[in-house]
Amino acid sequence: MANMSYCRFQNTAQDLRDCYEYFTASNLSAEEKRARARIADLCMMILDECTDVEIDTHSKITITEYEEEEED
Repeated sequence: MANMSYCRFQNTAQDLRDCYEYFTASNLSAEEKRARARIADLCMMILDECTDVEIDTHSKITITEYEEEEED
């Protein structure tokens, strides 16, 4: 199902967080491994295009910290 434009990034962020939690899973099918590679490629493309979004590449936050920021 396609995301509605008014919540596209919110929905995708939640789905991407779920994928991240299982990114190193070893029991993926061949199709899931290909999809994982596509996601990684897309993430790299997104980072390359992020010229107007402030990103701190020197610090990492946990998913819990990210969720807490989202609540504020």
